[in-house]
Amino acid sequence: AHATEITNVALEVIAAHLSHLEQLETLLSKEKDLLLNLNDRLGICITDEMKTSELASCLSASLSEEQVCDYFESVHVCVDKQRDAGNVLLRELERISLGDVSILDENYTPEGRQDLAQSPLDNDDLKRNLKDEFVR
Repeated sequence: AHATEITNVALEVIAAHLSHLEQLETLLSKEKDLLLNLNDRLGICITDEMKTSELASCLSASLSEEQVCDYFESVHVCVDKQRDAGNVLLRELERISLGDVSILDENYTPEGRQDLAQSPLDNDDLKRNLKDEFVR
């Protein structure tokens, strides 16, 4: 039974981590698009090697106050979503650490979930099909 418990915990952590990484990849892609759109608007390629004075010259000639505010707000939204994604993973890890693996049950529904401090980990009906959940 102990080996089954360890396996179920590992499956839960892997599932939570993969889901988190997938979400972060999506968010990072959107964030990169923001910078690429700014590059296109300015007609340049912003890099770490670019001199501040060169970038400042392009910005002052090409961006309005409204565009800067929109860019700021868009970056802020990206960071908020990344923080939220991290918080979701932390809550999942907390749930797993408390022994709540009820989500492994194939009959699980969030509405029917009972928050129990400890779920029976040796239940043979507990299943997780990572292949179907994370195959691209």
